[in-house]
Amino acid sequence: MRYYMHTMKLMFAAIALALLHCHVSCAADRFVSLSGTNDFANKFTTWSGAATDIQWAVNAALPGETVWVSNGTYYLTNHVFITNGILLKSFSGTFTDTTVNGNNYAAKGITNRCFYLNHSNLVVDGFTITNGYMTGANAYGAGVFMAAGTLKACLVTGNTASNSADVTTGGGGVCASGLSSLITNCDIIANLVYDAGPTSDGGGGVMLRTGAQAWNSRIKFNQCPIYWSAGGAVHCYDGTPLLVNCEIISNTAANAYNCGGVYVRLAAVLRNCLIVGNARGNASSPAAGVGTSGAGTKVSLENCTIAGNTGQGIGTSWHGGDFYLTNTVCYSNTIATISTANGALVMVNSCVSSTNNMTGGSNTTTNNPVFENYAAGNYRLSRQSPCINAGVYHAWMNTINDLDNKSRADKFSGIPDIGCYEYHPQGLMFKVR
Repeated sequence: MRYYMHTMKLMFAAIALALLHCHVSCAADRFVSLSGTNDFANKFTTWSGAATDIQWAVNAALPGETVWVSNGTYYLTNHVFITNGILLKSFSGTFTDTTVNGNNYAAKGITNRCFYLNHSNLVVDGFTITNGYMTGANAYGAGVFMAAGTLKACLVTGNTASNSADVTTGGGGVCASGLSSLITNCDIIANLVYDAGPTSDGGGGVMLRTGAQAWNSRIKFNQCPIYWSAGGAVHCYDGTPLLVNCEIISNTAANAYNCGGVYVRLAAVLRNCLIVGNARGNASSPAAGVGTSGAGTKVSLENCTIAGNTGQGIGTSWHGGDFYLTNTVCYSNTIATISTANGALVMVNSCVSSTNNMTGGSNTTTNNPVFENYAAGNYRLSRQSPCINAGVYHAWMNTINDLDNKSRADKFSGIPDIGCYEYHPQGLMFKVR
């Protein structure tokens, strides 16, 4: 019996080893290169037989496989459509070497986005994504539309979502929709939503819908230049989208009800975000930094720094909205007050230039936060700042660092600072017993 059991164990071990070997060896890399020979028979499994079209290699790839894309610029005649759980990665690993161009040139008559992504295990990593264009009803995501998946370490720039009719449009750079959609470590720069319709959404750089998330990304110089489109940088809608450790800088929106930075409808959470230098349209706009125009909208700002915006740092139009500030700086914007119309303004352990309209909270100061160098755009805290060791600790700080990737809580006191940056003294420190 012992011999039999020993033999069976060896047999099962051999089978397991064979299955593992098959799993490793059966998985294949696929290759894309402008100089490839399009080896359809072997499904692009060598560089010499690489596909010259990204879509062909994507179609051949099986779940869990990697499609490598060599350096160069790939001009599209239709968007790259990915609905399987693969890794699509630039060969150099950096977006500076590999470009996917939507080919939006009037003379060519081609108008399409660059990517459509829809699989929770899908990752697109290390591309410049540019010159995508979407128009017509539901023209979301001119650079990338994500129903699910991860967009990682990409530069998304020069894409346009446009309409002149009363139809919805949003996400000039990226529209991410759903809890399985994640933007991380990306630069989303100089994209555009151009829409005159009163049902348009906006989000010149990014639109986050139904709980989508953006982490560790820089969203700059995006625009919503005409009436109704809201959120020059980001438009958040439905399902409490989450922005973490993002820089939202120098975005613009024009005309009434718009917001240059982050515009929220229904709900959103912003954590460790720097929101500076954004511009709103005019006096009836909700705010330059973070705004809403919907009654019942709830915006949570946790350890954010909102400064140097043209207009109010935080505010709503007459429609209202609720703001809950924790450990947040809202200071040195061109309009000091925070407006909420008929909504709530609750501030806990925060630093703001005015407490007008505050309806609840505690431990909030109107003292100057004393940035390291406001004129030069350095919004870190100087050693004289009243925001040092003045915050309140939250469990998320166990796993999420500040915007400089430094620990959120002071190592001696265990108390976090107010704002998106922790103050860390320079030089040697000694502990005396």
